[in-house]
Parts: sequence; structure tokens; C-alpha cells
Amino acid sequence: MLDTNLSKNVHRLTDRQCSLQGRTGRVLVVDDRESSAHALVALLVSAGLEARFALGGIAAIDLLSYWTPHVVLLDIGMEEHDGFAIASIIRGMHALKDIFIVAVTGFAELELRGRGPMEHFDGYYQKGNDGAVLVELIHQMLR
Repeated sequence: MLDTNLSKNVHRLTDRQCSLQGRTGRVLVVDDRESSAHALVALLVSAGLEARFALGGIAAIDLLSYWTPHVVLLDIGMEEHDGFAIASIIRGMHALKDIFIVAVTGFAELELRGRGPMEHFDGYYQKGNDGAVLVELIHQMLR
């Protein structure tokens, strides 16, 4: 875990960065609960980011075929295809190899690590924490 001065429940897992060079950061929210997806998109847009959502992993893969975000906020506990499987698919898509993937989950990090591989993720956000800290995490990645 990298020390990012955020919180134990919201932090970076890699030190990769992307320079936006004046462009607006683009974020894709992937969640199978529409209300959660809408809430995160509203938060991100209010922070000056361009944000879209996909309801589930298959919809996300479809959207990623024609729209490339800088960051994907990926719910881990989706029923049809969990976030670990979708993260693996995204990392296997050559055109998307440089995007950031943040695990979004209700699980504590230690419990999450016991549920699946974390090597495809650049960040971790535990649901229920202050959304401003999530926005700061995204801004740290996109400096």
C-alpha cells in the first residue's frame, strides 16, 4: 500500500500517474446498482470531471469499445460478473492498458484481498467513506 495521505479506506495501490495536459479527466463508474452509479457520477461531475456509468461489467466492456476514460471505478460485488473478472478483461484489452482501475467495495481491504487478485487495480475505495476523498484519489492519479 502506498502512503497517499488519504485514508486507510481510500488509497492508491500503484504509483502510476497520467498527465492530463489541460484535458478534463474522464471517469467510468461500473456498478450493477443504478442508484449507486448515479450518485458517484453526480459527485464526479460536481468535481469537474467528465463521468459516465455502465450498469454491470458487460455494459462496461461495451462502452469501453468506443469511449476511453482515464479512470474506471469498478464495483467488486456485482452479481453477474464481479469486479475482479472485469478488471482482468480490461487489463487484457491493449487499447486500455494505461487506464487506472479503482476497486470500489464495501469490503475492508484485507477481506477484499482474500476474495481475489488485486494486481489489476491502481486504487481502493471502501464504500461509505467521504466522496471527497475518492475525488482526491482520482486527482492524485491524474496530475
